[in-house]
Amino acid sequence: IRKTKLTPNIATEYFIDSDVILNKLRSTVSLEYPLAKDFNFELAYRMQQEFNVNNPNTLFILETRVSYDF
Repeated sequence: IRKTKLTPNIATEYFIDSDVILNKLRSTVSLEYPLAKDFNFELAYRMQQEFNVNNPNTLFILETRVSYDF
């Protein structure tokens, strides 16, 4: 994002079993912001969907993370 220190990220993960059948799909959207030289803060929203099961679950996950690079 121009003129800001925010770094956006988008990710998608596919979970496939040994029979090459899709079991889960997990999608993530996140923003990362540097707090100091080696400290970063990240806020992420993740949605996980199950497939090929009798009662599929959909999870909505809000994640925060503070990391230190040394």
